[in-house]
Amino acid sequence: MKIILLLLILTGEWLSAATNNPHILKHPFPYQASFTIISDLHRTPVKAFEAVHKLINSTEVITPESKEWKILGFDQWATDAPAPKEIRGFGFPFSDTFWFYDAQFAFFKTYDVNHNRLIPHSPSLTDKFLQWYRKGYIASLHDYGVGPITRPMAIAATDWMLKNLPHRVTVNLNHSKSATPSGVANPCCTLLNQVLVHVRYDLFRLLGLGHRLAEPKSLPGNLLAWGYGMFFFALLLLGLTALSLLLKRNDKIRWTFVFLLAALFLLGALQKKKVDFYFGDNPDSQMYNLDQLRRLGVRFFWTVNSDYWQATTHAINLPETRLPDGRTTIFRVYTFDDGSKGLFFLRNTINGKWQTLQLLQKDSLRRLCQVKGTTVLYLHWLSKWQNYFNRKGLNYLQTLKRMADDSLIWLASGPELLQHSYAYSYLNYRANIRGDSVLIHLNYFDDPIEGKRPIRLKALKDISFYCGRAAGVRIYLKNNLLPQKLFKTIRRKDGIYVTIL
Repeated sequence: MKIILLLLILTGEWLSAATNNPHILKHPFPYQASFTIISDLHRTPVKAFEAVHKLINSTEVITPESKEWKILGFDQWATDAPAPKEIRGFGFPFSDTFWFYDAQFAFFKTYDVNHNRLIPHSPSLTDKFLQWYRKGYIASLHDYGVGPITRPMAIAATDWMLKNLPHRVTVNLNHSKSATPSGVANPCCTLLNQVLVHVRYDLFRLLGLGHRLAEPKSLPGNLLAWGYGMFFFALLLLGLTALSLLLKRNDKIRWTFVFLLAALFLLGALQKKKVDFYFGDNPDSQMYNLDQLRRLGVRFFWTVNSDYWQATTHAINLPETRLPDGRTTIFRVYTFDDGSKGLFFLRNTINGKWQTLQLLQKDSLRRLCQVKGTTVLYLHWLSKWQNYFNRKGLNYLQTLKRMADDSLIWLASGPELLQHSYAYSYLNYRANIRGDSVLIHLNYFDDPIEGKRPIRLKALKDISFYCGRAAGVRIYLKNNLLPQKLFKTIRRKDGIYVTIL
């Protein structure tokens, strides 16, 4: 591992720093890559949730006598190798998504619109979820909840979170298309495409092969029945067209063209009709809530429609776009149904299930460092936790921990990593050499949607700069000199590195 670290140092960002030109670093110094896991929280027993996060977030020891040992399935490991006497928690900073409303597992069960009050679970889970949010176990919204969450429900949820959560929610990730119509995203596909998906599944099911395909998502309203009717009527017309051609009767030839044109018209109408599973960004819908998400503080979005990045064990870094100043970004601008825009990001996955942990092989993590990449891993380890935390799964996570401990990979929660990536990509700054000192002026965020955005210092947490071989560094925010206690200075042979705390 020391040899790998030396090679990365020689070929990485520190080598580029030999130019002596002060500049911002892509990752917090001295790390060569950034990594997070955003796992989606669904309906999970409280004891299982706490056992998983004791393993993931704490550094406490889990022993065979503990309840967590059995819950996590450590007692079911194969006996072909000696079982460990104990397992220590990883101490990762990763956080899950959460629902605000759910009949079984959320801050609240539902909302009584007639009496304007939130309905808690019995017994209440509200205090538990507040505790988990404060600890960082949950951090990103997974839509407001399952089912049709109406606008009054979204407003009540936003009001409560702004009043009670210790800090703003900055990330929203859509849940499953058919289960959460109040999500925010544009139409994903055409009705013809969705009808063909359903027809294929139904044919496989009739042949007893339905298990080979994933069950299609239910279309909103009566859209599927309408689409099915048009599709099979078009097939009937195509059949009549073929029959007319086979009969080769001149007096029927005009009907052949009529049947064909009618069939093409119906198929064209199906192709033109867009399918929108999410109505939270549609201002004409009773489920419109995008303005409430923005009021809540959400800046970064993941939509489900097209925001998976199919990673491999060879490459797990997210794709990036190069900006005019030479920096890169993992974000892209997305236009919602209401005409407003947002910053969207991808998540790495194989299939969202336990096999995705295979991406944490040593070679793929090494390459992540070599390309100075960023990874946002997509999992569901609160759904079938025993499948994740078997012997192989823990070995993969241990490999990740070792590379983090060796200062190669920076680990952060999802919101922290996304904010850091945003700050790196869009911070407008000026670095001057004056005498034997470097002066860094932090000007504003050059936001791709809003233009110039003012800077708050906490939005620059963990941003690092290389400052050459200067004797000292001064940092200014809005022309105000920052006290040295607000940033960390590290001196190396090749120069000075500073990181905002």
